[in-house]
Amino acid sequence: MLSNLTYLDAPAPLWLVAVFLGTVLLAVALLLHLCYRADIWLLPPALLLGWWLLLQGILVYMGFYRNLYAVPPRLLVLGVGPPLVAMVGLLLTRSGRSLLARFDLVGLTRLSVVRIPVELCLYGLALHHLVPDLITFADRNLDLAAGLTAPLAAYWFRGRLMGPRLLLLWHAGSLVLLLNVVVLAAGSVPTPWQQLGFSQPNVAVLHWPFVWLPTFIVPLVLFSHVAALRQLLASPHKTAPLQPSSRADEWHLEPWFIGRSGSRGRTGLGRFLRAKSGRKPTGLAGR
Repeated sequence: MLSNLTYLDAPAPLWLVAVFLGTVLLAVALLLHLCYRADIWLLPPALLLGWWLLLQGILVYMGFYRNLYAVPPRLLVLGVGPPLVAMVGLLLTRSGRSLLARFDLVGLTRLSVVRIPVELCLYGLALHHLVPDLITFADRNLDLAAGLTAPLAAYWFRGRLMGPRLLLLWHAGSLVLLLNVVVLAAGSVPTPWQQLGFSQPNVAVLHWPFVWLPTFIVPLVLFSHVAALRQLLASPHKTAPLQPSSRADEWHLEPWFIGRSGSRGRTGLGRFLRAKSGRKPTGLAGR
């Protein structure tokens, strides 16, 4: 069955582009705040993120993702694949698991608020025939529920009104909702593997800035659930971060990120948003 590509080149309205760009900025701010809370020097992740977003924008401008007949789909290989590979690397390496354990559970939970404007953007894109209705909250997408409950879950966990088990259930349920919309959205992109949305395929992700949805925002939300679930499922001795070697004076995976006791360089770029000391822990270790 052939996709209806009538709106493949149709531009999104400027107000919708502006709302989505604001959503991306919110996601960036939440990610950098997570790194700040984890005592990670912000300059390297900020530069890496800026390079990644710029690269995706350039690929869209060059029309690289517009080859709808490439196998495997180019968006999967160079857009979605690298963040997933990086996430698997964090899970499979000892130093990567140590880095995941540093992130604040409250911040990881609160990050899902970004799903609220994302769902509003998807609904607006559907009204302009750039995505199918089935990936909006008006049809099969229930992901908005995770975004609306995220601030409540974060607040209740921080105030100890919600225990780790309930937070575990929340993250597991939110992950299921995320995977549901990912399957719907991926299955409706006009590629040789398309299975859904033939009357109105998901063409928005082939354009800037909406390419940042599958290449940045979705992997970021997935990362928040993976990191949180690993902390909540791990035993206490596994959630404790590794101690740096006194000889090496730095971490194995993140020598640019963390020095001894979370210190950074004291001059030049090393002062870029240094972490605040003496914060009250809001993860499992602080409970």
